Amino acid sequence: MTAARRKNGQLKVIGMSATPVTNSLEEGKSLLQYITGKSYEDLVTRATVQNAMTLHQKLSAISIREIPKYTSDIRVHDSVEVNVDRPRNISSHEFKKNPLLIEQYLTEGRVPEIIKKINGPTIIYTEYVTGIVQQLRKAVQNAGFTFAEYTGTDHSGLERFRQAEVDVLIASRPLSVGVEGLQKLCNNLIINTLPWTHAQYDQLVGRLHRLGQQNDTVHVHIIKASMAGYLYDQNKWRRIEFKRSLADCAVDGRIPKGILQSKEQFQQELINWLERLERNEISTFERTNLSIEPSLMLTMSLSKARSHIHTISKFSRMNNVFNKSRSESINRKIQQDPHLLVHYHELLDELRPTWELDPVKIIANKINSLKLPAHIIMKFVIGDFGCSRAKLSELLKENKMYNFDHHNILNSKITACDMKSVPIKDGLLDVAVFCLSLMGKNWPDYITEAARCLQKNGLLFIAETTRSLTSRLSKVSSLILEQGFEIISKEERGIFTFIDACLS
Repeated sequence: MTAARRKNGQLKVIGMSATPVTNSLEEGKSLLQYITGKSYEDLVTRATVQNAMTLHQKLSAISIREIPKYTSDIRVHDSVEVNVDRPRNISSHEFKKNPLLIEQYLTEGRVPEIIKKINGPTIIYTEYVTGIVQQLRKAVQNAGFTFAEYTGTDHSGLERFRQAEVDVLIASRPLSVGVEGLQKLCNNLIINTLPWTHAQYDQLVGRLHRLGQQNDTVHVHIIKASMAGYLYDQNKWRRIEFKRSLADCAVDGRIPKGILQSKEQFQQELINWLERLERNEISTFERTNLSIEPSLMLTMSLSKARSHIHTISKFSRMNNVFNKSRSESINRKIQQDPHLLVHYHELLDELRPTWELDPVKIIANKINSLKLPAHIIMKFVIGDFGCSRAKLSELLKENKMYNFDHHNILNSKITACDMKSVPIKDGLLDVAVFCLSLMGKNWPDYITEAARCLQKNGLLFIAETTRSLTSRLSKVSSLILEQGFEIISKEERGIFTFIDACLS
């Protein structure tokens, strides 16, 4: 195409693609370059929301989108879940050496549900073949169904299934690309092992949900298996949904939610879980209904109980006032009466002993675990937004600390300011921290300010009550992604949820 453009400066190009963005933003970038003949080296193709939105802007300027009108509907049945016990004869070390064992073992748990879903001509799909097709073959045969196969090494069954000679086609990845005609005789797909990407899933379902489908509804059954309580397939499904969301973001401009792990990281999560079980670090048990006798409540003196309830009530009222006000209004009130801040933290200190853990200490431990090489003397530059009594700076004395809050009445080390606009230059910080401090009606401005203050690859640590993150702060994850961060982890501990992110 480059040579053709050199010969003909008036060359016009139409690019047509069924999947301009599927697994990787690289595909969209390539399409742009083929059509325009220009270099788009400025387009970064790492899987982030910011990069997908940038690609969307470029695609929108030169393209149109057509969505086919199918005559059939698609119904995804993904509510069936099975839980298999931790294998006694397979160690987590063996799973680590051979991750295929995970799918082989989970298939044993899925098989009974798979058989229940066979209804008329049916395709059973498995991403993996070794040791799994044999299980499916045996189960289908024992249930009284006839079958054929279409796998990497055996394509003989496709025509037999097309001719309605067998009830079931057991198939693997080769089926999902380039096979036509199945929509004329089949509308029932059962997925044993999910593919790893949205593109593969889309191509698979597209064998049946396409023009020419003879039935009103295509049924897709996803049998989700857990191992020892670890939601393996549920988490894998979320990964596929994120991939779809990323493509939707680049093509349609819809913002995705969540984070994406690599296949290896995903499998390692299950292995880590099994290792913890082997070390007896996790115990499972049946929970009985809560039953509290009045005599148990009297172990706390009545006066102490009343005082505790009164503290919670006053703290909740102050919290509510702060959260319904903008930061500039809060800042103005505290400048006029600094003891408002003192009173708030006195109430918080009364409640702190009831917590299972101290989120400030957890964040301090996270930062201390970011070990620099011994030959590097430089320490981290940390900004603590809404630092309270600047306790974090005491736990991280070796680092350069900037402590921000509405007033310095609690500690002279604090820089008094409105956290939506802190007095430091762009890109100064290595680490930004919000520990129970995303307060105020305009709390998203704080995240924006943290992004301004952080250098590239700077870290963001957030600790908030899980209750807040599921209500008032429910959009915090999507906002973090919009600001150019990648979420490294999101973990619930006690009554708190901790979010770690990196500015890309």
